[in-house]
Amino acid sequence: IEYSVQSDAVFCFPYCHFYTEKGYMDDLFISKGLQDWKKLSEKLSKHANSQVHINCIEKSEETSSVVMKLSESHKADVEKNRLCLAKVCDIVKLLFKLGLPFHGHDEGKGSKLKGNFLEFCDFFSKYDESFQKMQQSYFNCTSHELQNEVLHICADLVTKEIVEAVRKTGFFTVIADEARSFKTEQLSLCIRYAENLEVRERFLCFIDCSSSRGAEGIYSCIKKALEIRGLQNLPVVAQSYDGAAVMSGHVSGVQQRMKTDHPSAVYVHCMAHKLNLVLVDSCKVNRTAVGFFNVVEKLYNFFAVPNNHQVFLDMQQALGIKPQEIVQLNDTRWACKWKSVLAVKMQYVAIIKSLEKLSDPAEKWSIEASGLNQHMRRLQFIACLLIFHNLLNVVHVAHRAPQAQDITLAKASDIIERLKSFFKKHRSDESWSSGWEDITRFCQDHNILQDEDSDCQVPKRRRVVKSSATLKDFLVSVTLGQRENIEREGSHVPEKTRLCQQLYFPVLDAMNGELESFKPLLQQYAGPLNINPHIVASEMELFASTECSITLEKLQNEVSPSLYPNYYKLIQLSLTLPVGTATSERSFSAMRRIRNWLRLTMASDRCSSLALLHIECGMAAKLFPEDIVDVYASQGKRRMQL
Repeated sequence: IEYSVQSDAVFCFPYCHFYTEKGYMDDLFISKGLQDWKKLSEKLSKHANSQVHINCIEKSEETSSVVMKLSESHKADVEKNRLCLAKVCDIVKLLFKLGLPFHGHDEGKGSKLKGNFLEFCDFFSKYDESFQKMQQSYFNCTSHELQNEVLHICADLVTKEIVEAVRKTGFFTVIADEARSFKTEQLSLCIRYAENLEVRERFLCFIDCSSSRGAEGIYSCIKKALEIRGLQNLPVVAQSYDGAAVMSGHVSGVQQRMKTDHPSAVYVHCMAHKLNLVLVDSCKVNRTAVGFFNVVEKLYNFFAVPNNHQVFLDMQQALGIKPQEIVQLNDTRWACKWKSVLAVKMQYVAIIKSLEKLSDPAEKWSIEASGLNQHMRRLQFIACLLIFHNLLNVVHVAHRAPQAQDITLAKASDIIERLKSFFKKHRSDESWSSGWEDITRFCQDHNILQDEDSDCQVPKRRRVVKSSATLKDFLVSVTLGQRENIEREGSHVPEKTRLCQQLYFPVLDAMNGELESFKPLLQQYAGPLNINPHIVASEMELFASTECSITLEKLQNEVSPSLYPNYYKLIQLSLTLPVGTATSERSFSAMRRIRNWLRLTMASDRCSSLALLHIECGMAAKLFPEDIVDVYASQGKRRMQL
């Protein structure tokens, strides 16, 4: 009931507002009001039990209040806005996964190409009416600021997940490398850890170190990046860089400065880089090898000319050969020598015929073509071609292994030992005889004379020079071959023997000798990682008490932190020790895809966030748009109701 002061009467609120029946209507509780105060209780009871009043009460309960209606309307608006913003987040996720640019040159309404982000929004608007309405409104969630905020939120969520996994492990390895990107020096920072006895190598960020390229500046950048992510208090058990002095210096390099704060952080020179150095040194073992790769480089330069290249392609097509290019030689590109030697061997006939065609005096490059043709028909070139083809094939297989993310130090060391055994095994007269047969067969198949070239003969001395015998007693025999200082026997040495002594054995000796620098890494981590040496020995003996062989799969399935806590941590340590910096190297490829000539105005933090989300796209794909919207809504007041 309700009381009117003006009328001094009592009214029935449900009866006044919800009576809709036709016919007779008692206006006592609607228009006149009840003023009979003596019989008030009796009449109110009678009206309350009437069917009309009961019907009005039911109608009033079916209809909610205005406040509730407003609340429901607000809730519907919030749900609609969050759904539209979630779709925008999905578009952002798709673009950074593919590494595509967001913005266009002209993003106006009349532009025919607004950029990937706005074009995707327009595309989705065709199939979603609510999203289309939002795109046509003032707050359409397409501003550059919103894109950057969503990017950074996604990057922070991925980084948070990585940091939580590292904290759960308790220790990690730092992997870093540096590269130039459009007049700026970018440092790629990655970490390696073992999660549930599975190796994880994760990219963290790019750091602009253009103004601090010294050891102190680079280490300060690494230290600050770890502090920002809350990893400064966790033990760093190892660090891996390339062989540059600023990184690997044992006195004041980055690795030594890292050891000042983390004494257990042993330095591991990237094995892929070390193996590449072995390869580079082996290809420069003597003048014969250097001359061979000089000819290969000249072939690349010659066929890089558009007209010559077209002749080469036409010749391959005429011979029915699968097209294959000679790549540019570079000491820092790991597979370029193998690819070039393989291409020259497989395309030998096409190269020779192309050079013969271009040797015509009327051609512009006739002199160069004629000279290269003569070089490629020499026995010395053929011998180098087949020798390096066989050796580089094996090295290439071994070279790919240290670049894998899940490879362990034990596996990498085993591969190096196998490679050394291969070189030692093939440094024999029997192996050379087999190789010489291949050289002879190749020459016969391509009509190449096997007589000694006049310029390959050892020049005769004009006078007999008597060697000094003063230091004769100090001479010792070595295992690295004779290289260039073999005993000169004039021009009567058979070509087979000369190539064996001056090329085949020296190359194998160089590779095998350089590989001796790979030694197993043994360090004690009992203190920093709280490993009890006595208990871990007992745990290892208990686990190895069965007759079954111990493999990594067996360890992952059966060793648990609850049963074998010290042994488990020791296995995690062995998996955490790095092998190389291939993960950082690969991040530079992603950086070049993201930051190209058309995107030079991109800020460093945006580039780093895009690179993180593009490289770790597997983790970014697991982000729920609703979680991104929650974080976005919680970061200050928003003009849109979220």
